[in-house]
Amino acid sequence: MHTSPTEAAPKSLNPPGADDLIRRWQASRDERARDRLVRIYWKHMLRHARGYANKWRLDEDDCMQEAGLGFIRALETYDFVSASLEAYAGLWYRAKIGRLRAQDVVTTSLNGLNNSGRVYRASTKLRKLLGRDATPAEIASEIRTIGPGQVIAALETMTMSRRIVSTAKMLGEDLTVGDLLRAPEGQRPDVLAEGKMDTERAREAIIAAASQLKPRYREVLAHRLVRGLTLEETGQLVGVTRERIRQIEAKVLLRLRQALASDVAAMDLIGRAPIA
Repeated sequence: MHTSPTEAAPKSLNPPGADDLIRRWQASRDERARDRLVRIYWKHMLRHARGYANKWRLDEDDCMQEAGLGFIRALETYDFVSASLEAYAGLWYRAKIGRLRAQDVVTTSLNGLNNSGRVYRASTKLRKLLGRDATPAEIASEIRTIGPGQVIAALETMTMSRRIVSTAKMLGEDLTVGDLLRAPEGQRPDVLAEGKMDTERAREAIIAAASQLKPRYREVLAHRLVRGLTLEETGQLVGVTRERIRQIEAKVLLRLRQALASDVAAMDLIGRAPIA
């Protein structure tokens, strides 16, 4: 059946201009179009993130991040005839933030998490009415759909969730828990700081050992190990033969080895006791 030329086009479910921006993003991943859509729906994302953060007792920043990821996913899969983008994105917000909620309590099922929410609301209501904490039986009677055993399990889940630390929690002026969890082992801020300290200790131990060498030996050490010159190039700079440089280098390395072997800090770096 063909559409009559005079038949009006279906009315858009989205704000003016949004449909064109969505098509541009879906067709060519136009980042400018995506950024404009984010600005248009920012308050919508923020309202959902804050709502779920309060309802499920999650960190607001974490919820906002997940809502943003959900919005991008909604843009990729949105179908214009299914619903408005606002309604469709709302489903993705809940899905993304719901997974964040499930990650907070790893061993709890989704049904258990829902029970926790109902128990929390019922216990808060009863505390106001009774002036004390309600018993599991009283809470179960208020909810009606779960028994006292499920109430106890939900209360245990709530107790455990209070011990969970958000990844946004600050550990210092510019360090969060998330920085430690997300970074690879070699790039973690605490590991980098420890490595920097070890490097400084090694440097001090080597300087202390090198200070015991004769000036000429230190010169050979600089040319060979620091500048990377050959035996012949070093010999020309120092004014001796290639073979003499090899002999001096052997003595330099032996002296350094002996000095470092008796240095407590140097041997501690490689997990060995100083050699007597």
